[in-house]
Amino acid sequence: MRSTTAKRIALLTLAGSVLSATLPLASFAQQPQAMCHASLEAYVHDRSLNATRIDAHTVSMKRGGVVYICRCDPYNDARPPKCDPQNSSGSGGSSDLDLSRFSPGQQLALKATQSLIDGLFKSIFRPSSKNNADSAAAALQARQEAIRKQEEENRQALAQWDAFRAEEQARAQREQEEARRKGQEMLAQTGGAGGEGGRGLAFQPIAGGKLEMAPLPAGRYPAPKDALEQAACAAYFSKEARKLADQGKLKEAEFMSLQAQKAMSGEPLDAPCRAAAVTPAAPVADPATVQEIIGQYKVKIQELLDLSEKLAQVRQQKVDAEAEVKEKEARIADLKAKAQSATKPEEKKADDDLLAELSKLKGEAEERVKIADANEKAFLLKAEETKSEVDTLGSKLQQSKDKK
Repeated sequence: MRSTTAKRIALLTLAGSVLSATLPLASFAQQPQAMCHASLEAYVHDRSLNATRIDAHTVSMKRGGVVYICRCDPYNDARPPKCDPQNSSGSGGSSDLDLSRFSPGQQLALKATQSLIDGLFKSIFRPSSKNNADSAAAALQARQEAIRKQEEENRQALAQWDAFRAEEQARAQREQEEARRKGQEMLAQTGGAGGEGGRGLAFQPIAGGKLEMAPLPAGRYPAPKDALEQAACAAYFSKEARKLADQGKLKEAEFMSLQAQKAMSGEPLDAPCRAAAVTPAAPVADPATVQEIIGQYKVKIQELLDLSEKLAQVRQQKVDAEAEVKEKEARIADLKAKAQSATKPEEKKADDDLLAELSKLKGEAEERVKIADANEKAFLLKAEETKSEVDTLGSKLQQSKDKK
């Protein structure tokens, strides 16, 4: 029995070692520190990334309609690839943040949010002046075109953002399923695969000294939350089992091997998983912290989208009112010229009545211009406040990156 148990432990701990080796490539969105060029090679072979190799140190990939260029430092392969939107200027707004020490998945997620935010700010703060037009009509036409461009930019930015989120959600789901499948296949080779209904099965002694499969009882510690954590915990318990087996503590080693089975089956554990304690710290920000900040960015994005829409409406109202003022001014000028030639009293009275009506309508249009102008200034002030809040988030993000 001791030799059989030892053999099972050896096989299971070997599977755990393989799991440990494959973990760095298990997730693009939360990838631990890895060799840069090996990461590029993994991107090229991952069809969901649409990655294409440019040269030995560079690949390109398309996410959410945006092409990103990911580069490795030729002289420092320990740093993760640095990913930037193609043809990006790298200046202005939140794009000034140094993201070089984030994982590539974090970089792309942050770049997507920051590119959208920067685009919305540019659209919101685009000058609504007369653009040096030669005439009032040309000025109104220029401002109308600016409003149309703002609305088009908002639609494109929102479409790119929705596409990126959909792609990342689908990718995360595929990665979880793939990680679970590979882990189950590895453990199945040792006889430790999950049984019917997803419950792990442990080898337990029964009468006669033989081993028989029996359901694992519920543990006292929480089950791993997802496929990546399951694989990490299985690798941790397998490593501990190997240590104990080398020390001749076969009973304790078998206990740890059973925990590895439970971890891969997503069940509560009988011992705490200390995978984080045996995983080398990577010089990247905590994924949970990054996701929290991205969540806050998303709130600001929605605020900016709403604000931009309201600004476009107010600016259109202002343009329409200004156009009406110009139209009434032209009619008043024509009417005054016509009134000078009126000879009959009834004609003069009709012209005066129409002139009074046009003057009233012109005054109402001018009042609408004032209201729209005040609303535009109020929305721009709100946009300035939001920009300050976004800058604060950028500082928070930088601080999370710099923590060791």
